[in-house]
Amino acid sequence: MYKTLYVLIMTTIAALGLGSFLYGFYIMWRPLAFIIGGIIFVVIALIMNQLYDPEKIKGGDE
Repeated sequence: MYKTLYVLIMTTIAALGLGSFLYGFYIMWRPLAFIIGGIIFVVIALIMNQLYDPEKIKGGDE
């Protein structure tokens, strides 16, 4: 009896914890999307800056 009650209580607590965690992600999605999008744009700009070769654009074969 006690073991069944213990398992039921622990399962309920775990389900509530998981639900709260997922609801927190649902609430935070919009600001998190802006943060992740900004980081992605910064990384793309940094990669493009690393690929930029000014000597290639000048066109001179010196």
